[in-house]
Amino acid sequence: MSLQFRYNATVLKTNLSGVSNEQSLCSSEHGPNCLNWIVGHIVNSRDGFLQVLNQDLTWTNGEGKMYGQGADFDPTNPAFSLEELMALYSTAGKRIRDGLEAFDLARLSEPAPFGVGPGDPGTLAKLFPSLIWHETYHTGQTGVVRRTLGLEGAIK
Repeated sequence: MSLQFRYNATVLKTNLSGVSNEQSLCSSEHGPNCLNWIVGHIVNSRDGFLQVLNQDLTWTNGEGKMYGQGADFDPTNPAFSLEELMALYSTAGKRIRDGLEAFDLARLSEPAPFGVGPGDPGTLAKLFPSLIWHETYHTGQTGVVRRTLGLEGAIK
């Protein structure tokens, strides 16, 4: 799992290279969310992983609520700059790596603290791949949004 998180970090950082904070707040009328929301959403989602790994959460007072699924995000008034979000992303990544190193594989059969899918409370063994898939999906979105901003693709 650590390897997948490292791949995601490389792709995300590459896709965001040369993107300004102002550009990160722009989105296409028909495209996905803006880069600021996507990165904030990834950070927000990582807190679910951190919870399971018994690590300190990135946001403890609801600061990331605006980046939740279906949240009413206002790009004219974001809570965090792209630079701040990437710092939080890196901090969460280190905590996830630390948590995975200490994780007892016997816990994989434990019930997941939140749903894996519709109607499936699942186990940690099901939750982990679901969380990684979710992050990978949004990490890939950053490449699409980069192109909608008129920037050249970063991954060659």
